[in-house]
Amino acid sequence: MKGRIRFLNLQNGLAAVETKEGFSVFEVLERCAIDISDEVEGPLDVPGEAPLHNLTRRESFAASILRVRCSRLEAMETME
Repeated sequence: MKGRIRFLNLQNGLAAVETKEGFSVFEVLERCAIDISDEVEGPLDVPGEAPLHNLTRRESFAASILRVRCSRLEAMETME
């Protein structure tokens, strides 16, 4: 599944990705370069730890998917 990063909270390492099925929120588990509007790919619709690939920057990183198929508002609340 692919999506674009729409929100970042660098203080707690959380990112929200907009997909065709809504928003997914994940925690970055290792140091990587991500930014708003980067396109990422991976199992964004399955909660738990997973490798994600930043298609914009051509690098992979480990993440923990916290929320899937949620609304924009739910994603923003999770990011706080």
